[in-house]
Amino acid sequence: MATPGTPLSFSDVLRLRPVRRLWIAQIVSVFGDFLAVFAIIAVVTFKLHGTATQVAMVLVSFMAPMAIVSPLAGVFVDRWHLKRTMIASDLIRGVLVLALVFVHDLYVTYVILFTMSAVSAFFVRSWLRASPENWCSLSARTPVSSTTASVSSFRRRW
Repeated sequence: MATPGTPLSFSDVLRLRPVRRLWIAQIVSVFGDFLAVFAIIAVVTFKLHGTATQVAMVLVSFMAPMAIVSPLAGVFVDRWHLKRTMIASDLIRGVLVLALVFVHDLYVTYVILFTMSAVSAFFVRSWLRASPENWCSLSARTPVSSTTASVSSFRRRW
């Protein structure tokens, strides 16, 4: 069994080009997800004059799949190529977000959000496996991934 090395500082980790690219991509991805959900809540509330239940269903349809699909996604991600899975997940999520622009039915919006969140589960599981071992110390210092850092262990497996 290998002995753990000295932990890297935040700046040391960000000097690694693959980690820096992954970190920036994750920030963009999380910010995009937040904006999409925020925009949908705003549309349901102000344009469609949605009820409190309809607005709550937007959040439920976005958050529930992470709890349901994430354990299953981990099984598949263990067998798939990580980089391709992350890229495919982001592309699928991008198409789903674009589809939201053209949807006018609230129930279809729920389905798209559910699917978007389910695909995000595959991205997150891939991202966790692709992250370097010292990512825990970095994650604890960044708001983007502090929650996932406390739940998971990280390994670099590109």
